[in-house]
Amino acid sequence: MKIRNTILSVGVTIVAAAGAVAGAQPAAAAAPGPFDPAVVVMNCIPGGADASISGDGAVRGFLTCNGGVGEGPISYFGYRSGTAVYRQSTPWTGQVLAAAWDGAGATYVVFSDNGRLQIGKRLENATFSATTTLAVDVDDDTTADLVASNGKWWTVWSRHAGSDPTGPLSLFQAHTLLGTQLGGKITNPPAQGADWQPALTWNGSVLYMFWTRTANAAGAASDLWLASTTGGSWTSAPFATVGTSNSAPSAIDAAGSLRVTWVRDGRIMYASRGAASLTHSFASTGANPKVGYSGGKTFLAWRHNDALLFVQSVGSAWTSTVLAGFPGSPRNVMGQGGKARVLYLEDERLTIDKQH
Repeated sequence: MKIRNTILSVGVTIVAAAGAVAGAQPAAAAAPGPFDPAVVVMNCIPGGADASISGDGAVRGFLTCNGGVGEGPISYFGYRSGTAVYRQSTPWTGQVLAAAWDGAGATYVVFSDNGRLQIGKRLENATFSATTTLAVDVDDDTTADLVASNGKWWTVWSRHAGSDPTGPLSLFQAHTLLGTQLGGKITNPPAQGADWQPALTWNGSVLYMFWTRTANAAGAASDLWLASTTGGSWTSAPFATVGTSNSAPSAIDAAGSLRVTWVRDGRIMYASRGAASLTHSFASTGANPKVGYSGGKTFLAWRHNDALLFVQSVGSAWTSTVLAGFPGSPRNVMGQGGKARVLYLEDERLTIDKQH
């Protein structure tokens, strides 16, 4: 059963392009648009799962069914509102880390398999490619993200640099988008620190990446960093340094603004950077936030008190609803046609929900 409630956010701070700062409490607004009945993508306890959405509203993705532990069989799924979920077994086993539709006929997946990091793709004729091995020394600490466009892709992942499995985590990349490189280190964290949790977003000309940088092996203090590239070297700088811990970024570049959500000291943050900049701190605590955008609306979802909280903004007004129960962990938030799709874990199954 789904429970609906109203917004629970604090004030919003708007920073104009010229640098002036003004605080405002968002005006009351109706709850987010209602959702259709939830659709079960797969009845299993999934491990990794990810998906992306096309311009016509079709959702394509991959998931691991592993009982919640370790690696397992990887499946492809497709969903379009009003139709049944399409499911297909793949030739692969492992742990899904990221997936992306390229807009031209292929859905890519990055996954780990017995210490190997691999990328593969499914074509629209329901065939699967041979995989490309990206690294041979990844482990449970590895995180990754992926973008794809017109038969090309770019992925970034974290792994322990060198042969020490307890050494610092650094970020590595491989890509065929904007030229080809099949492996290379791109960050150097502080001694005993770590670079991990990359979040990529591609606007057709610039690739942006947020990631978490911890200052020491304990991982108690961390900042959010932002980098960009047009195919050459990365340009990077700290993005969020207020507070003690900034982590778990999710980003999308849409409608001329770069949008990101993350966790700061246990609370959910949102920021956009464009012609005007906005930063919003929610009263809600939470974990694993995800962001999407469509039709002038920003969509967020995160796990809050073992439930899934969905939040939507139109202009400066924010509204929210509890979308699902335990464990309420979002895997992605996608927007199309001004409506959200939320892919999430609930009650030992992977589920997708669409606004109508």
